[in-house]
Amino acid sequence: MGGTPRHGSLFMVEENDGSVFVVEINGDSGVGKSEMIAAFVLKWLRNNLEGIRSVKMVAGDMFHEFQDADGNLYGIGTEVGDFSRTTDFDPDYIKYYKYLFESSADSNVDDRNARSTVSGMCDITMPYKVDIMLSASNYAKSEGGITRIDNPENFLLYIDAHGERKEKATSSDGPNFQRTLKRYTADKNIVEVISRHGNYLDDILDWDFCQADKQYYLASSFKLLDKIDITEVVKMIFVGRTFTRDEVEYTIEDVVFDMIQNRFIATVSYLFEGDRITDEKLIDRKMFSSMFDALASTPGGQPFIAEEGQLECVQNLITCLRGGKDGKGGARHIQCGVLSTEIGKKRP
Repeated sequence: MGGTPRHGSLFMVEENDGSVFVVEINGDSGVGKSEMIAAFVLKWLRNNLEGIRSVKMVAGDMFHEFQDADGNLYGIGTEVGDFSRTTDFDPDYIKYYKYLFESSADSNVDDRNARSTVSGMCDITMPYKVDIMLSASNYAKSEGGITRIDNPENFLLYIDAHGERKEKATSSDGPNFQRTLKRYTADKNIVEVISRHGNYLDDILDWDFCQADKQYYLASSFKLLDKIDITEVVKMIFVGRTFTRDEVEYTIEDVVFDMIQNRFIATVSYLFEGDRITDEKLIDRKMFSSMFDALASTPGGQPFIAEEGQLECVQNLITCLRGGKDGKGGARHIQCGVLSTEIGKKRP
């Protein structure tokens, strides 16, 4: 198996007895990879991790994996810097690495996805044998922690491959309609939409960015318009639902599609001094995310490789984690699981 690109973080933990283990955390932007590791490192820096001698960052955002002759899986970082949103870090963590952060290169400074590349954070001088493989989740309802997955095929194909994360508007890909709506099994209209159109829902609907408004609006991809009543699909998703904006609660009464502008216009009603007033509003991403627990979904959490190009990589990883063709490869000992990041913990 050649090198497989992975979108995630990789770090090594050394225990007081000299033994080491290496953890990889996969997931797309906004899922909380860097923040979780920063919190872990900060606990170590504060001497709050009993039995841990050191923690070393190997990769902050991207790394490659490859198999050795004994079937072990190794990862090697591709960047000496950690590419992350430093606004999500604990200020004390930044203080410990003050001089590295002061020399960091900033990008997208006027955007919610503002990033800093902090050079010198990662050791890319050698590969490290992977012991634990985790898929990060920032929308779990349970407390932060790890749920172990014993079957590598289930883990890679049906959990890690979905690349789901709570949508925080920190990347250009908007909420995934199918992944978001399939969780609302008690809503008759949503169930019907998923059963009739779920397989291609994200092909016919899109989020179009308006530079003037700095806003993503619901739009049509103009696919299958001759076969599907796109307006009826959108009505089934939105009509009857409520959202709040500027401390006013609105109810969506109807939806029409402006094909020229490629916008869906909602007729909304709201109470004002005892009277119900009607108005019109464009359906946007904020509106959708306030109505639903919106999930974004990037196949494999990997935005750099097309979905169809990832299948062979995932199949090779499954074979590797099963111990290779003879079942005796060292990677069969890798422990897999889902990590509920700090972002996903319950809030009081």
